[in-house]
Amino acid sequence: MSEPTEASAPSKEKEDVAEIETSASSEESLQWLRDHGVTVETPEDRVSIKKAAVSLQSLKASDPNTRVFKYVKIPAAMDEPIELLTGVVPSDHTGVGDKLPALLSVAFGSGKVDDVALKTSSLQELAGGLGEFSLSSLTPESIAASGGSAEPFRLSDNVTLYLDAVGALKRLPINPRAADLAARCGYGSGVPFHGDIFIGRLDHSADPGPRNIDLVLDDVRGDASWIRSAAEQNAAHQAVDGRTGGMSAEELTNIGGDGEGYTWSQDPEELEVTVAVPAGTKSKAVKAQFAVSSLKVAVEGGTTVEIVLFGRVVPDGCSWSLSDGNVVITLEKGAEGETWPTLTRDM
Repeated sequence: MSEPTEASAPSKEKEDVAEIETSASSEESLQWLRDHGVTVETPEDRVSIKKAAVSLQSLKASDPNTRVFKYVKIPAAMDEPIELLTGVVPSDHTGVGDKLPALLSVAFGSGKVDDVALKTSSLQELAGGLGEFSLSSLTPESIAASGGSAEPFRLSDNVTLYLDAVGALKRLPINPRAADLAARCGYGSGVPFHGDIFIGRLDHSADPGPRNIDLVLDDVRGDASWIRSAAEQNAAHQAVDGRTGGMSAEELTNIGGDGEGYTWSQDPEELEVTVAVPAGTKSKAVKAQFAVSSLKVAVEGGTTVEIVLFGRVVPDGCSWSLSDGNVVITLEKGAEGETWPTLTRDM
């Protein structure tokens, strides 16, 4: 074996350039994800967030230099009452900003993400191929280790709903009362919120910055004044960019993704599954079978996709067509307006 020459070793200048390019690429990837509405935390972020959360959660109303505010919990189970809860935050500048996400991280820390739901979620598709910040490396275990995370959903200019950021992937039950509240705020029927949710209020006019203030049980009743004006406020915001302070209603009701040999999408009434087939495939070579809770597509030449569906469909309302080298299957949902967090369920 020949001795390494001086030319074969990378120069310090090239190493520096490579390091700068890698750093820039990582920063761009991270920013791309955040620009597309995906909450991504670096290891440093997680350490900082956990420290802040632990500090806030340890506060008591009797502690000096603190203040309290009220917020509401709406359980997913209809037989459980809506609760009024108390949050405690510092009364100085460290208490400025929305502190509920940190306070609620414990509440959203239980439950395990379903592995099948995670693999077929649109989150994976969105983040694919983005270097060290790619979400394709996420596993149920890594999500559990990171602790709970609260996702904000705007209800009005100063009222926010907080849900488990991965509640759908944990297959938590739909929260009907939360969906009804969102509908009354102008988001339409069928917006899916999984698991228990919380409602809080921010005062954006406070000095030196926004702070959490009281939201009480009467504030979540149908005749509350803020609810009557919320629809108009949200229409204005949605007209601008469809998103303010969290997920938009459109994103929640149009979850999709991909699986082995197919991609899928949905709207409130139907699901669409697209299966790629060999070029030149004729309609007579395709066989599709629809059942209440399953789908099978077989193509002469070896392409076969069998799916145990997450929910129920109406077989008589299902159909397929051949278009541009794809078999496009349309499935009528058994429950109109229901949003599926994933296409498949465990066998």
